[in-house]
Amino acid sequence: MKRVTQTLILAGLLGLLLTACSLIGGEPEATATPEPTTEVSTPVPPASEPVIGTAPVDTVDVLVLESFPVQVNVIASGNLPDGCTRLEEPTIAQADTTFTISLPTSRPGDAVCTEALEPYDKVIPLDVAGLPAGSYTVSVNGVSASFTLAVANEAPTAEATAPPVSTGSGAISGQVWHDLCAIGGEGGEPAIPSEGCITTPSGGFEANGALETGEPGLEGVQVSLGRGACPATGLAATTTDANGFYSFTGLEAGTYCISIDPLVEPNVSILIPGKWTFPAIDGVAEATVNVVTNQVSPNINFGWDFQFAPNPDELAAANCTDAAIFVADVNVIDDTVLPAGSTFTKTWRLANSGTCTWTTDYALVFVGGDQMSGPNEQPLTQSVPPSTTLDITVELVVPTVNGTYRGDWMLRNADGTRFGIPEPDIVFWVQIAVLDGTDEGAALPGPVGGFLLAMVLPAGAYQWHKRRN
Repeated sequence: MKRVTQTLILAGLLGLLLTACSLIGGEPEATATPEPTTEVSTPVPPASEPVIGTAPVDTVDVLVLESFPVQVNVIASGNLPDGCTRLEEPTIAQADTTFTISLPTSRPGDAVCTEALEPYDKVIPLDVAGLPAGSYTVSVNGVSASFTLAVANEAPTAEATAPPVSTGSGAISGQVWHDLCAIGGEGGEPAIPSEGCITTPSGGFEANGALETGEPGLEGVQVSLGRGACPATGLAATTTDANGFYSFTGLEAGTYCISIDPLVEPNVSILIPGKWTFPAIDGVAEATVNVVTNQVSPNINFGWDFQFAPNPDELAAANCTDAAIFVADVNVIDDTVLPAGSTFTKTWRLANSGTCTWTTDYALVFVGGDQMSGPNEQPLTQSVPPSTTLDITVELVVPTVNGTYRGDWMLRNADGTRFGIPEPDIVFWVQIAVLDGTDEGAALPGPVGGFLLAMVLPAGAYQWHKRRN
């Protein structure tokens, strides 16, 4: 019996030993192997390429200028995210009575800028020539406004390039213009060409031969007309006007030659030294024109590039135009009632609708009406590039006599020439009312319980009457 018991004990110990071995030496449970993941990255433009975006627009205002045909300007306002982001030129699409404007931005891809909001006001002209009367909607980057044309907006009249044609005759017209190309950089600095320049095969620069906005005409150039294909002269001659335009009218149907010889007077004094860029030819510039009865053959143009052009900045300043439009009365709208004798500030918001940059040499000037202790003129506080706005503020004093007061103001450029809104001779103004002041000839409280009667007489004379109760 003892032997059987020992045998059972040994068998039990052997079973425990085998179980332990299986736990230690057995294979571990299989664990799930993670599957590889693929990250999708958003393409980033190279650092040298600009980042194009959409301008954030807060408000949209539509200005309908009181002219005829009517002109319409859209002013989009908002804040750019930083000082490196710039507005690009907008694109405008019209469908029925809706104008959709896309206003993009660009930012250098490698720029490092402080994130600080930069406010902007972008003036965008609309082409409304020939639109019928009705209501129209304007949407700039999803922000909308509307305007109404009370009457049909007639198309603008033809420019001088299309002179009137008498019955039974044809005409030829065109322009001789200064094809602009100015080269900056001096004293060993690299040459910096202006817009409108192209590179020559020799590595230099010359004008591009294209008539572009802002390029001026050349006055006093003699243009010759001949019968038949070029070369032909002797039929007639004319000189260009102040804007470089010329025309020949009363022509029978047929072939004619328009030509300009830069080596004869008065052309030598005007053109030399320089060369033709359109047509690109040395010597006499010519164009053969076929005239049809009762029709104008327009845009027979000639472009000239002077050898010695001014600096690009000087050139732009010399050929730019000063113009402004009224945007808003920021404060003190017309007929605001103000306390007699108090000081107030008037602020106008104006937009630079011309091609000149308003510098600090420009000024606000008083031109008539009630000056209200304002300055004769006040320089602008900052430069205003074209298509941007400026808030102009002047400090004034309210008169002490009851009534309505209006002061007229204009802008003055660096040359001393005044201009208004929207035409050069139209003023903008401040108009207020005084109700708590004194009346002319009214009895005023006087000392010792009496009254003092003040009567304002002509030429500044005064008469005083004193009486006691």
